[in-house]
Amino acid sequence: MNIFLGSLWILIGLGLLVYEPLTGNAAPGIRVGENYINAGWLALTLGAWNGARLWSASSYRKHDEMLREAMLQRDRTRKMEEKPLIEEFRFNDEKPPNS
Repeated sequence: MNIFLGSLWILIGLGLLVYEPLTGNAAPGIRVGENYINAGWLALTLGAWNGARLWSASSYRKHDEMLREAMLQRDRTRKMEEKPLIEEFRFNDEKPPNS
């Protein structure tokens, strides 16, 4: 969804920025004091915002995958390193196996 919205905002922004020089008509914009800001810049900012959100989401997924893989690797390593119990130090109610 962020790809679609980001692309849409970028196309709208570029269209608004190119509209005024090509036609000679004033493009929609925002008046700040005596200055006039083309609305295309706002649309490009929104496109950049959607791009940042897309990058952030993919970065979070990659980090989460790496963390999950590290935890699985840690569990595998711990299982491989399990040492056999010494029968004298077994303090549960189970009867020791016959030797």
